Amino acid sequence: MKIVLLCNLGMSTGVMQLRLEEEAALHGIEASIIAMPVTDLDKQEIVADVFLLGPQIRYTEADVKSKAEGAFVYVMSPTEFGLMQADVIWGKIIEHFQ
Repeated sequence: MKIVLLCNLGMSTGVMQLRLEEEAALHGIEASIIAMPVTDLDKQEIVADVFLLGPQIRYTEADVKSKAEGAFVYVMSPTEFGLMQADVIWGKIIEHFQ
């Protein structure tokens, strides 16, 4: 599974990336998880199963969905992101694919 974490500059998602990698391992799922600025979607074609948006860029949701080609796009809530609740977010991902 390929997961892309999007935020303004691609830096604030680093801790979330590590926590999601831990959740994937805990569930025995092989996942490639990368973090990048949302502006990179305009520079290159990004293919992924899941796009997670930081709450600070929730306004880009429609644009990301138009470029995501059917991938799961989820906007993390300020609480989920602020408290780095990777377990909650991982649950949303699993629920979507069931």
